[in-house]
Amino acid sequence: LRAPLINLREISSMALDYDLSHEEFKGFIERINNQTAHVLDMLDTTLNWSRANFNAIAINKVDIDIEQNIQEILNVYASDCKAKNIGVTTKFDVCNLNSDSEIVTIIARNMITNAIKFTPENGAITISFSGNVLTVSDNGIGMSASMIESILKRQYISNRGTNNEIGMGIGMQLIQNLAEKIGANISIESMSQKGTTVCLHF
Repeated sequence: LRAPLINLREISSMALDYDLSHEEFKGFIERINNQTAHVLDMLDTTLNWSRANFNAIAINKVDIDIEQNIQEILNVYASDCKAKNIGVTTKFDVCNLNSDSEIVTIIARNMITNAIKFTPENGAITISFSGNVLTVSDNGIGMSASMIESILKRQYISNRGTNNEIGMGIGMQLIQNLAEKIGANISIESMSQKGTTVCLHF
């Protein structure tokens, strides 16, 4: 999924950055249309595979350098943080964790992208790992108590981010389901317009 999405982003960025003739613009739109159809087809296939195979996912626990893991995720989303001028602070009291690397990466990536999405321009995000707890905090738009309750009950909620980013509404449910598979759990603290803290307890 990543490769066609990266291509799509590059194409649309070029279209925004340059003055294009009608024919050039038409060419870009055709490429975007083709890439979008490809991504949607792959997404449908991936979701169907996930539904059919989720319970059969094998857990492969290894030693993880959690600081390196988080930094690699942040490198991927550096441009998103830069676009909103979001400051990111990290603090790791320990760096080693024994768990499933792929699942930890998926969970951490969702926690971080949610923080980016719901943090306004010139906001701040803090990521820490201490006492076997991975914490992602932001000073974003926050959530009401009823929203947190709905999320923890695994009811689908889809909200737009501070830059009108689109959410699929399944991210937090995915996080919770995957956390259970590695013997972890999620907690959420938030206040409307004050920010949100999401913790992954190993």
